Amino acid sequence: MTTIKKESEPTLSQLQEMICDFTYAHGWNNYHSGRTLSTSVAIEAAELLEHFQWIEPGPEKYEEIRLEAADILIYLLQFCKHKDIDLAQAVQDKMAINATRWPLEEK
Repeated sequence: MTTIKKESEPTLSQLQEMICDFTYAHGWNNYHSGRTLSTSVAIEAAELLEHFQWIEPGPEKYEEIRLEAADILIYLLQFCKHKDIDLAQAVQDKMAINATRWPLEEK
C-alpha cells in the first residue's frame, strides 16, 4: 500500500494511488461506478452540512468536520480516477473561466 511521508504535502495523484490501493485491498473496487461514486460525494457532503444545519458548530466538532471533508475528497478523487479526470487541471481550467466571468474591477 502506498504511504506518504508526513513532512511532505501529498499530490492528488499520490492520494488517488493510496485510496486505490486501499480500495483494491478490501475488494471494494467492484462496487464503483460513476453513479455510486458521485452519489457517495453527495451523501458525504450532506453529512458535512448536517453539522451546520441549525448552528455554527464549536471547536469540539472540528475533528468530525475535518473527517467529513476528507470523506468528500476521498470519493471525489475516486470518481475522478474512475472517469479519467485530471482534477488539478480541471481546477486550473475552471479558475481561468471564473477569471473571465468575474474579472476584477479596475480601481
